[in-house]
Amino acid sequence: MKKLFSKSKILYYVLGLLSGVMILSSLFFMTQYRNIRVNYSLDNGKVVYLEANTLNGADQTKLFTFINDLANNNYKESTGGTKSQEMIDNNSIIQTVLTKNEGTDEYKYLTYEKIENAWNVEYKYQYNNEIFEMIRDFRVKVDNTNNLILIFGIVTLITFAVLLILSNHDRKIYYKENLIGGILLPLINIVLFAILIVNCISLIGDISDPVKNAFYNIFSVSQNASVSQNIGVAVTDQTNLTQIQNIINNFNVNSSTLIGYIIMFVVFAAYNAFMIIFAVLKYKDTAKERNDVLERARLAGEKA
Repeated sequence: MKKLFSKSKILYYVLGLLSGVMILSSLFFMTQYRNIRVNYSLDNGKVVYLEANTLNGADQTKLFTFINDLANNNYKESTGGTKSQEMIDNNSIIQTVLTKNEGTDEYKYLTYEKIENAWNVEYKYQYNNEIFEMIRDFRVKVDNTNNLILIFGIVTLITFAVLLILSNHDRKIYYKENLIGGILLPLINIVLFAILIVNCISLIGDISDPVKNAFYNIFSVSQNASVSQNIGVAVTDQTNLTQIQNIINNFNVNSSTLIGYIIMFVVFAAYNAFMIIFAVLKYKDTAKERNDVLERARLAGEKA
């Protein structure tokens, strides 16, 4: 144990390093989910689609034309081919999006709407308003969690700085302020990590829902600039097949990022718990030396 106490400086510097890692991790948190977004406005509660809008370098029009082409079987009917349509019919994500109300030919999550713009008027299949609310709610949750990672990372860095001010990292004898700081400050960090873990678990719950996951993937791939440039119906079935394969291969919205961050937060929380134990044990271990110092100070005060 004495050897461990002699390495207190290293142990506390690791605590500061973890805070820095947490702050940097906020830069990458949204990477896997960055394309799950849409721009729209409301007019008397009705969604007004901003089709000619660009998000993340992708033309938002693709988001709307893609779902209309799927709902109208345009990948098959435009060429008379069947290979691309067969792949569409066999993909669970696409078929979830195209779920029909039982006993009818009406789509459960899509509506046939009149779309007007400055150039023309046409009827297209569009997403129900609830789908836009779903995407918006997920976007808000992801953004809020990302902001918390950054804010909490800064807070943990501050707690590390306070521990340095208290000299917990290099003081050979621990006093009450070292014990209190060594317990309370890491405990604050543990509470923050617990909040982040709960947030990530909530997001995993959203992504694990089959319907939500299907739409998250459709929106994500439609707003992925590297994919959506070849998302429209082509003139040959073989080209359509290639494009549909590319789209399906980029259905990559899952919980992997969130699980990775949960593991990281658990490790960080465990390390802070270890530092609490470290502070308590060092305070107890240095009891004799501390009492000797305090007694000498008392005697010196009486002589003065």
